Amino acid sequence: MLEDSQDRKARLSALEATPEFRWLAESKRYLLAAEVLRQSDEYKRSKLLVTPTLHLIAHGIELFLKGTLLRGGLSETDVRKFGHDIHALWNHTLNATTRDEILVAANEEWDAAKQYPDCLGDFGALDKVPFE
Repeated sequence: MLEDSQDRKARLSALEATPEFRWLAESKRYLLAAEVLRQSDEYKRSKLLVTPTLHLIAHGIELFLKGTLLRGGLSETDVRKFGHDIHALWNHTLNATTRDEILVAANEEWDAAKQYPDCLGDFGALDKVPFE
């Protein structure tokens, strides 16, 4: 039993040392920070935190997409060449599965949001295509 626990810890430690894990974990940190800001009383009271929250989300998405490219076999050097080009990261063939899964989830959320037109605000007049 102790050996299983040590083996599990060793495997987890090896996983945590991989570039894709580090980039995906960093992505999670930025997205979590955005969620904390979004749920804060200050965010609800004013518009001061909207731009920083969106910046955190964008950076989290960028890191997530880079992490999936690393998981797909690209080197950190190649991934860094994308800079902050989320569009190029999104459209990379190694992100096809991720992109498909996200679009399915986004379509489900869009359909659910249409059930509450008052919550859509100005977005209700828009087609979802620009978001894709």
